[in-house]
Amino acid sequence: LVAGPGAGVALLVYAGSSAIMYRLALTLPVVTRPGAPRETDSPQGPKLSVLRSVPPIVPWLIGVTFVFNFLYGPIDVGLPIFVQGSLGAGSTLYGQLFTVFGVGSLVGGLAVGGLRRESVVRWVTVLSIIGWGGAALLLAVAQSPAMALLAFGLGGLLYGPFTAASVSAIQAATPVAESGPVISIWAALTIGALPLGILLGGPLV
Repeated sequence: LVAGPGAGVALLVYAGSSAIMYRLALTLPVVTRPGAPRETDSPQGPKLSVLRSVPPIVPWLIGVTFVFNFLYGPIDVGLPIFVQGSLGAGSTLYGQLFTVFGVGSLVGGLAVGGLRRESVVRWVTVLSIIGWGGAALLLAVAQSPAMALLAFGLGGLLYGPFTAASVSAIQAATPVAESGPVISIWAALTIGALPLGILLGGPLV
């Protein structure tokens, strides 16, 4: 959409999808499970102390995911300037870069989303980080749009397995009773890492 009709159309589509999600959220049914706390009970939110009772791979993966997403932040800030300044291109190439990144991430995520073995997940996680770093270096030295597209598409292909494998491993290693709080902590840190990385990326750029 950015490469074709333009960024304004892409933002309008995004706003429309958010409105649909808002409407769906309002219509979610209330489901009471056996043993669930009553409304009069004091609310118990996820606490970091729950990480003490889960296997070591769970806090390790949460920490690695936080750092990984944090370090991606400067790329979000610098990529538009890199496309315009270093490659002499505009919104069309910028849109194409995220298209190939998204396709690569989807393919990579689907390829390893069902992994459960801890040893395999560790290797996938480590190799994804190393591969993403290599793809970022290739992007940094790209002298042509074709090389940049190849680098960022490869980066997406290597980034997708990281998220899919780490989430699968966390869910598999966490006891059912603690899966809710653990995934909540993972989500909070994962979502919070990117804006912190962008906060770092702005002054750097």
